[in-house]
Amino acid sequence: MLRIQTLVLLSIVFIFACGKPQSKGTSYCAAGGEELSVAMDAWSAAYAGKARPPQYEGRGNRTATIALKEGVCEMGASSEVLPDEDIHAIVSAGKKAVAIPIAIEAIAFIVSSDIPATSISHQQVVQIFARGEQDGASLGMTGKIQAYGINSATDRYHWIRKDILGAPFSDHVREMSGPLALADRISQTSGGIGYARPREAGSARILSVGTQKGVVPASLENIRSGAYPFTRRYFMYLVNPSQETRAFVRFILSDEAQKQLLPIGLYPLDETGRRESLKLLDQIP
Repeated sequence: MLRIQTLVLLSIVFIFACGKPQSKGTSYCAAGGEELSVAMDAWSAAYAGKARPPQYEGRGNRTATIALKEGVCEMGASSEVLPDEDIHAIVSAGKKAVAIPIAIEAIAFIVSSDIPATSISHQQVVQIFARGEQDGASLGMTGKIQAYGINSATDRYHWIRKDILGAPFSDHVREMSGPLALADRISQTSGGIGYARPREAGSARILSVGTQKGVVPASLENIRSGAYPFTRRYFMYLVNPSQETRAFVRFILSDEAQKQLLPIGLYPLDETGRRESLKLLDQIP
């Protein structure tokens, strides 16, 4: 029932926002994750001086599946690889969705100034955020640490729970309203640790990540190359894209558009990744 209600609402939104569908049955518009809303706004504003930008509705990654399956839009934006069941739903509707990587997100673990550790391992992250470990000894601190997270309704929360922790968050983790509030609390709290995009860290200190290959800082180079482990790619899924849609996606992979990601806390693809994305776009029949 909820899925049907979401589809009806989405269809109404795009009928009014995008006008009549093209002859293929879809419109020059996009639906998808709210994490991509700021990037899409920035890209659309820059593209408006060149051509007509698409309408975007950021209502969650699953709406990308609905929009593509039902032929509402040619573009579906997602902050994760769509689940197999979603791809199957699109294929069952007689469509083929091509996933084009368009941006990178990184998450950093940040600490208050009284925690002496300079790095943290994946195992330590799991111990603190999934198992509720409060002993600060592993981070070089005498006493207890206090872990903070953000609103459990957010896409970022679910990403960390599923792909980094592999388990639910511990009840020990205190929930904050958002990343800026979290970073502010940690900077003022003894023994505080939390997670945020590197750009959101504020005065809190960012920990490097200990891996089997050594300690990896959350630098631009390491994030773009994939050496830094706590990252994910954002995707634009395309179904039967028109020339207008192809031109817009080509634009968001341009130097101009990729440079707009850093100010909003995301990262551009490296040159190899961008060439691969453009190749995927060019190979669509």
